[in-house]
Amino acid sequence: MGLKTKQLIIGFLGLVFLASLVFVQWMEVTRRRQEAGLDAHAISVPTNSKSCVDCHHQSSPGIVDHWMGSTHAEKGVGCVECHRADVKDADAFEHYGSTIATIVTPKDCGACHKTETEEFMASHHAKAANILFSLDNFLAETVEGSRAPFNPHSPTPGREVDMVNGMASVNTGCRQCHGSKVALEANDGTLITVDQLAPDENGRPTNLQMVSLIKKSSNGRPVLSQDTWPNTGI
Repeated sequence: MGLKTKQLIIGFLGLVFLASLVFVQWMEVTRRRQEAGLDAHAISVPTNSKSCVDCHHQSSPGIVDHWMGSTHAEKGVGCVECHRADVKDADAFEHYGSTIATIVTPKDCGACHKTETEEFMASHHAKAANILFSLDNFLAETVEGSRAPFNPHSPTPGREVDMVNGMASVNTGCRQCHGSKVALEANDGTLITVDQLAPDENGRPTNLQMVSLIKKSSNGRPVLSQDTWPNTGI
């Protein structure tokens, strides 16, 4: 093979590599613009989710806009497909003719994305919340904060402070990345988590007495503890 031929091959491969970089960058920019709502793209709203989209576009447009920029919207995966719940789920409630849950869990995602879910559950990321119940979290829960409300004795001059939430540092710090045990409020003011519900292998609660204690809003929705949800962690 002559020098000229080698130069032509190297030049061709270089152009292919450069073209691939430009193409990938174009695809990423396009995706970002669609997610931000700057560019329109074809979306498919399933019939069973159309009323959800129409209503929430008025009441919580940010959620709908985020969905419209997703691959789910392109593929026709709507609200009900992900938020559908079983009547036996602890956080299920009737909402305009559909039984749904506010939180979409990894188990829900796994119904369609089995391989991805199995890969994630075998990863270190899936154990990120374990730090919340370890000695590593002692600083946030006990040293800086407190596991119960406490009086900081007005640390700011001229500003009277009575009682503060001792878990505020954990709620706004650790849990925003590491997640939390999402809790439901009980009628007696306590919190109900997966520990009390004792779910079976399908995620259904076996402790029906605890289910009966879950506090419901005026429209029948189980009340989630604001200290544990929403969070941006796992």
